[in-house]
Amino acid sequence: MPETASHIRILVREGDDLINRLEFDDQVIRVGSGSGCEICIPDRRLLDEHATIRPRDDGTWTLDSTDVGGTVQINGRTVNGVVEIHHHDEITVLGYTLAVYNDATKPSLLSKKRAQETPVIRGGGLKPLPVPTGAVVYKPGDDSTVSSQSPARFATFCSGLYKCGDLPKLIDHLVDCLLPLFGCRFVYVGARRQDSGELEFVKGQLIGGKSLDESPLQELLVNRCLDFNQNLLMPQSPTESVGSALAVPLSNKLGELGVIYLDRSPDAVPFGSGDLNELMLLAGLAASHLESLIRGQVNIQNAARSGELSFLREIQTRLDPAKIPEFSGLQLAAYCKPGQVRGGDVFDIMKLANGLGGILIGNVESDPTRTGMAMIEARTMFRSACMHADAPNVFLRSINWLFREDLQPAAFHGISILVNPSTGQMQFSTAGNIGAVVIDHVGESRDLVNHDAPAIGSAPNYAYLSAADCLKNNETLAVFTNGCTTVWNESEETLGEEALMESLRDGFGQSARIALDELIQDQAEFFKRGQQHEDASILLFHKIAATG
Repeated sequence: MPETASHIRILVREGDDLINRLEFDDQVIRVGSGSGCEICIPDRRLLDEHATIRPRDDGTWTLDSTDVGGTVQINGRTVNGVVEIHHHDEITVLGYTLAVYNDATKPSLLSKKRAQETPVIRGGGLKPLPVPTGAVVYKPGDDSTVSSQSPARFATFCSGLYKCGDLPKLIDHLVDCLLPLFGCRFVYVGARRQDSGELEFVKGQLIGGKSLDESPLQELLVNRCLDFNQNLLMPQSPTESVGSALAVPLSNKLGELGVIYLDRSPDAVPFGSGDLNELMLLAGLAASHLESLIRGQVNIQNAARSGELSFLREIQTRLDPAKIPEFSGLQLAAYCKPGQVRGGDVFDIMKLANGLGGILIGNVESDPTRTGMAMIEARTMFRSACMHADAPNVFLRSINWLFREDLQPAAFHGISILVNPSTGQMQFSTAGNIGAVVIDHVGESRDLVNHDAPAIGSAPNYAYLSAADCLKNNETLAVFTNGCTTVWNESEETLGEEALMESLRDGFGQSARIALDELIQDQAEFFKRGQQHEDASILLFHKIAATG
């Protein structure tokens, strides 16, 4: 009986950006922000151990979310307890995606039916499948030559290649040209945009025009060409309808991004080494053009992302309070740095009719369009709540209902505060991962965040609660978004919450402006010279004796 494989490959992405590629064999995989996690994501919105992936005896894997806030999903569905994960599942944790490729369920590019019919022979790791009798395997770098007539034969192929402006057109061109060039019975071409996962664009065609979804030797094709980057010459095929066959990868600087398979009927002249050499040459040209298409697509996506960020920046500019009110007894200082990949921070400060101050700061997570709409919704409802002097938890419950009503999901991590500037009495409510601390007159801090409260939009009908505190003279209230802890320096080290808190505590007893300036100067390698994916916003409120 073949040994059951417990091998899993996981690609970690933030948005469209691939940030890590990991493989594991038969071990517990912890996912979180803790440095000891096998999949460590340096984002303090995540718990130290946010989720756990475990192997089972039958070679399958399970996911167990340790977070109760509904932030872990598989293929868009929230995880409750232990669930099984399968090949090509996508696990999302806040803004991060873990794409699963499970060798135990045939992560090769077979159809589901064929994958179930094919025994797994990999055992403890990936192994090459046996080739037909008489087959010749050419590895990358092996010498190859083509005849002097090849360039003329390939003129139409080459001239048409660079007219292909996208992947489907490239696939069509390869199939249409290779069928007559090599006197084939059948041609199959598949391509993908990254060097792992399923083939996204495929076409198989018989000489008479009939289409097929995959090649007769699909398992071998995928295993040898994609997994091991090998070229195959098979003078004899184990399949009755096939006489001889060729198979080569579409390999470039981005990895193994596709395959070409050709075969001839049993009564035709078998393929020879010259045919393989010519196909390898054409595959190299096609792979080079494939790379340029993918890089061009990435550039377009980056340009679109830049436009999306510009859109969010325009919304933020319009939402930022045009004139921040002054409060007798409170000094205010603010710092905001826009993210290079993702935006979403919003803040507002209002003076209520009864003299209280209303404070809102938070971050929205969703696609750019929904993020912009959610920022507007949060700020508008906050101002409405201030006009009615609603308690902070009432405001959070209201926008949670509004966010849950929208078909497009969005999450808001933030804090709403009502403060009496004269006395320092505060009522506040928090949601999700937000920073909120009070630094006292000797540099000690007390945390105001309810770490059990989920982000707005992630839990329907959640009963957000208000809490109370008092900001005494010479104390400072600091509220900040998660982007302040995830900024990184030139060595790609993240600042982290501990270092940020240390700098905040060092500014105790000083005016808000001086304390903030010293914080930015202390952490200049992060805030001034560093980089960041998401927005970073800090508000400091320093309590002084009220005048007048």
